[in-house]
Amino acid sequence: MDGFKVSDEYRTNPLSLKPGGHEIQVSYSGGKFLVYDKVKYPGAYIKNLEESGKNSKYGVIVEVKVDSTVAWSASEARGRKPWELSPFKQQEIPFDSDINLHDDLPF
Repeated sequence: MDGFKVSDEYRTNPLSLKPGGHEIQVSYSGGKFLVYDKVKYPGAYIKNLEESGKNSKYGVIVEVKVDSTVAWSASEARGRKPWELSPFKQQEIPFDSDINLHDDLPF
């Protein structure tokens, strides 16, 4: 399987040009994979790819990785669509232990 990273000049969503988000790798039945970085909403992004037909020349989607973790696979889909992703590791939010979580609560 061979593939490439899609450069910013081919990205049409303004959010895809802003830093942050996830890296997704979409693998196709024709043997190609495409990598997109700075994806803020992976499920919606993949749904748009599928419904727009932009990449249909590569075949159907057979696997989706989010941040290098398989989030959808055709062999394990059990009726789920490629954009109906399994839970994947979210970016961790640092916890500030100095915050008192019980301050100013109404009860």
